Amino acid sequence: MQHAKATDIARSMVKEFGMSEKIGHITFEKERRPMFLEVGPDFSSKDYSEETAREIDNEIRNIVETAYGRVRAMLSDRRQLLEDVAQTLLQKEVVEGEELRRLMDKEHSKQNEEKTAREEENRQPWSA
Repeated sequence: MQHAKATDIARSMVKEFGMSEKIGHITFEKERRPMFLEVGPDFSSKDYSEETAREIDNEIRNIVETAYGRVRAMLSDRRQLLEDVAQTLLQKEVVEGEELRRLMDKEHSKQNEEKTAREEENRQPWSA
């Protein structure tokens, strides 16, 4: 179900709002339809060629796949935080805002320390 919503949003970005650098900043929809309401199949006629329809489909696919990759990367980067929050939830069932902020700050500090350590390793020693 979430994939369908993501695809609908990407379709609206390209066809209704002209948010595609590849296709251009033009719209391909005559009338707006509700984004989050199920209204059945879309039988509206189109005023563009099959080639343009393929380009639109490719752009929609690209937007969804790019977003999917970014989300996977964010979740991977924050895996330890997610696991810490999950463990806390298993123990307490509820995490208050302050405790969640503390867990997030702890993970952020750890990431900064790791980044600093990597930068130190990559620095060249001073030459005499």
